[in-house]
Amino acid sequence: MAHTDEKYRGMKAIDSVSSKLKPIKYTQILAENNSIFDVATPIINHGEIIGWARIGLSQKYIEPNITEIKRRGLIYILISLIVGCLFAIIVAGRLSKGLQKLVTAAQKIKGGNRDLRVGPSESIEISELGTAFNQMLDEISSNEKLLSLVLESMPIGVWILDEKGTIVSVNPAGEEMWKGIRYVGVDEYNLYKSWFTETGKEVQNHEWGASIALTEGRSVLNQEIEIECFDKSHKIILNSAIPLRDANEKIIGVIT
Repeated sequence: MAHTDEKYRGMKAIDSVSSKLKPIKYTQILAENNSIFDVATPIINHGEIIGWARIGLSQKYIEPNITEIKRRGLIYILISLIVGCLFAIIVAGRLSKGLQKLVTAAQKIKGGNRDLRVGPSESIEISELGTAFNQMLDEISSNEKLLSLVLESMPIGVWILDEKGTIVSVNPAGEEMWKGIRYVGVDEYNLYKSWFTETGKEVQNHEWGASIALTEGRSVLNQEIEIECFDKSHKIILNSAIPLRDANEKIIGVIT
């Protein structure tokens, strides 16, 4: 054996680690732990192994390096978390600001401002959502205007009532029919003076088609009624009422 330490030169390696060396023509790792890394590679002449070149490296220097790597890794992770949190806060702030604009616009539109539209946002996603929201509002507004035009043009009186039976809308023909209008609820239907033509009996609040449609959920067609208009003139009308339902069959209003 040749060795960097003269006292080992010429000796035979008979230790337990050296005994692991196998007569094979490729590099072998004899020992690998926290203290040492021992590797041997064959020296080959004319296809025959004539010896081994073997190196043992101390692993002790790795420990402080691993400690330093861990320390730096923790610092980098901490920095990444801080930067990530700051970025998330900034993005969330922009998204929240944009979403708040949408919510505010929706509340104002619900309150009756049909001409309101959502402005641009710093967030591309919110801007796209706002554009889609505005397009939806444009379509709704267009449909409402069309429906309003149809109701205003109809030659028959049309009343729209909410789920509590309160009159919320009347077209011009309906107002002309009664020579005026009173936006009242079920308890005040008696403001509309009327009598059944067959019996001459005055129509009570619960006997109006709208009340029946609302409470019983069924349509009432062609009640023949004599009415006293708000200008004290009299005329005979045919009164009908149909309940309006949502997707769950809940009554959400009445059209008469």
